[in-house]
Amino acid sequence: MTSRTSAAGVDDLITVAAIGILAFISTDLAHEVVGHGTGFLIAGGRSGILTATRLIHEPQLSSPGWRIFDLGGPAGNLTWAGLCFLAQRQVGRAALAMRLFLWATMSFSLLWEFGYLIKCGLTGQGDATALTNGLTPGWLWRGLMFVVGVVLYRWALRFISAELHSVLSANVAQWRSRLVRLLTTLCGAGGLIACAGPIFDPRGRLEMLNSGALSSFASWVGLLAVPSLFPLHADKDPIAVGPVGRSIPLVLLAAVASVLFVAVLGPGISFAW
Repeated sequence: MTSRTSAAGVDDLITVAAIGILAFISTDLAHEVVGHGTGFLIAGGRSGILTATRLIHEPQLSSPGWRIFDLGGPAGNLTWAGLCFLAQRQVGRAALAMRLFLWATMSFSLLWEFGYLIKCGLTGQGDATALTNGLTPGWLWRGLMFVVGVVLYRWALRFISAELHSVLSANVAQWRSRLVRLLTTLCGAGGLIACAGPIFDPRGRLEMLNSGALSSFASWVGLLAVPSLFPLHADKDPIAVGPVGRSIPLVLLAAVASVLFVAVLGPGISFAW
């Protein structure tokens, strides 16, 4: 993901939006396709419909297979976040677009899953309830899940704020306005593709809110705190990091990925093995 530096010395927001789109799509694929798909295979599942928001299957999986299937999604996201973290440490300074993509994907993945823990604790519904289903008293385990989710979510915000210093320096003028533009563009573009993915969902367009908005905008609300947390951490490089330049290949890749995500994966892909 190479790009040429913007002549105006500011981030090219079209390219940043493309990065946000690709970051969410890869996060979603890690959760639904890799995570739940692998869990489904291990659990003994043989056929179903894979959509942008869920792996739909019949008949019901037996225990403990269904727990493996449910936990596969969170495991997929956490594994993907870890790989992005490690990859970011290996990417050179010149590959700014790649580092921003890896940071955004890592952030989206962590906040999705830790926010999901909070949601599961509040509602008693969701993948993470596979950890506590059947344990009594239920209210105690749900409360514990909620507390653990809040603790991990707050940790994730501090962690991703520190890691953002590999993309942006706090020792330059107007870093805050640049940071706000980057976050707004990344999350806006990522959230829009998240909500667009279920337009043709077989369970109805309400999934645009039930799944799309919850896995993006609702999960990422904590990013509002990043501008305040960012200057509390030291820069990873004393030299200011330059702006994200225009990258036509990235923009085209995001456009193609968006069409496939909405028009192909959105309605569902039937499979059997």
